[in-house]
Amino acid sequence: MSRASAIRLFWIGAAATVVVAALLALSAVLGGRFDSTDWKILGSLVTLLLGGSVATVGVSLRETGRAESLGAVLAVGGPVLALVGLLALARDFEPKELAKAAGIAYVLLAAGLIVGTARTLARQPNQLLPFYVVLGTASLAAALAVIAIATESGGDWKALVTSLIVMALAYVFVPMSRRLAGTATDPTVEPVDLAEGVDVAGVKVRLAPASTTLGHDTVVVVVAGRAVAGSSTVAAGHAVLAPAGTALELGADSDAILIGR
Repeated sequence: MSRASAIRLFWIGAAATVVVAALLALSAVLGGRFDSTDWKILGSLVTLLLGGSVATVGVSLRETGRAESLGAVLAVGGPVLALVGLLALARDFEPKELAKAAGIAYVLLAAGLIVGTARTLARQPNQLLPFYVVLGTASLAAALAVIAIATESGGDWKALVTSLIVMALAYVFVPMSRRLAGTATDPTVEPVDLAEGVDVAGVKVRLAPASTTLGHDTVVVVVAGRAVAGSSTVAAGHAVLAPAGTALELGADSDAILIGR
C-alpha cells in the first residue's frame, strides 16, 4: 500500500470515527444519560483513532525513507498497543495488571505519535536537532510515566513535567527552525550526488540503475538514450509515471532520473 493510499484510508477512518463519536455524544445529551456502555464505545473510538494515527505516521516515515526503522516500529506498535487498550476497555480495566498494561500502552501511543509527527515535520538537516530533543524528552517522559504506572507511585513528577515542557518547546521549534533558517540566511546552491540520490521535501531524486523494479510510484525521466518501463518504451527527453512494481530497463549508453519515494 502506498503512502497516499494509507493516508487516505486513515482519514476516511478518522472521519468515520469522529462522526460516530459525535453521534454517540449527541444521543447521550438528548437522551439525558451517559452510561458505562457509552463511555466504552467512546473510549474504543478514541483508542482506534490514536492507534491508527500512530500506524499511519509509521507508514509515512517508511514510504518516504526518512526514518524507516522508526516508521516500522510505529506501524507495528500502533495497532498492537491499541489492541491492549481495547481489551482493557472491554474488561472494565480488570484485573489490575491489565489496567497497568493499558495505561502503559496509552503512554507509549502518545509518545509514539509525538515523536513520529515530529520526525515527519523534520525534513531538513537543520531541523534534526530540535527533533532529537523531542525524541529524548519524550522518551524520558514516557519512561517516567511507565515507571509510575508499573510501581503505582507518584513518580518523579517534577522531572516528568520538566520533560513535557521541554518536549513541547522543541516540538514547536521543529517546523519553526526551517522558517528561521530560511529568513536568516541567503539560499545557497549545493552540489548533489545523484548516484546516491538526494531527498527534496520528502521526494527522492536519483539516477536509475541499468535494471531495476520500482518499489513505489515513480516518475522516470529519460535524459539520454532510451528506457523500457513495463511495456512502454521511453525516448530521451520524455518522462512517464510508472506504478510500483514496474520493471525498468535502460538501453546501452542511456541515463534516466527517478523521482519518487
